[in-house]
Amino acid sequence: SSADAARYRFTDDFETLAAFSPEHPDYAGLSRNLDGKIAVFYADGNSFGTIQRACTAPQALQDWDGKIKALRRQLLQNLLDWLATTSHARTAEGALRLETLLWGGDEMLFVLPAWLGLEFARRFFALSTHWAHNEQTLTHAAGLVFAHRGAPIRHLQHLAKDLAQRAKDDNDKDRNTLAWLVLESFDLP
Repeated sequence: SSADAARYRFTDDFETLAAFSPEHPDYAGLSRNLDGKIAVFYADGNSFGTIQRACTAPQALQDWDGKIKALRRQLLQNLLDWLATTSHARTAEGALRLETLLWGGDEMLFVLPAWLGLEFARRFFALSTHWAHNEQTLTHAAGLVFAHRGAPIRHLQHLAKDLAQRAKDDNDKDRNTLAWLVLESFDLP
């Protein structure tokens, strides 16, 4: 529930979100190169708009809306619960290392530490793998960009969205897809 999600505290800047002390036991095994790096995760529902437009009766539209809201609420709660129990997903003060930049319609965009990026994507897809509405499987296309915390977030968002769009352009909407990019410098974009 939203009351459950409200119990968490979150970081409020990318510097805090992406910083760790390599000497701290919670970060044992993580490369020092990950300090100060972020992951930008964007997911977009495949054909969700088509399904919504096919709802010609008010009750069908209400059922669709209620289903999506419930699925997304549970997804977010599960992701937050996982982060809350992951020691290197919290700051020294106990705040979760997660920023939500977009949460609307069938799109969502998060920023988290680079060392959590692939596991976050894996969990996102594991939690949404059985999503369906009226026996139609619901899938997502996602983009994941790894970069330094000081890279312009607007450009990182566009890159993550462009990566997700690649799968949509290839008509690969029947399954979940993820494309990722690691930026060592910001000359590429």
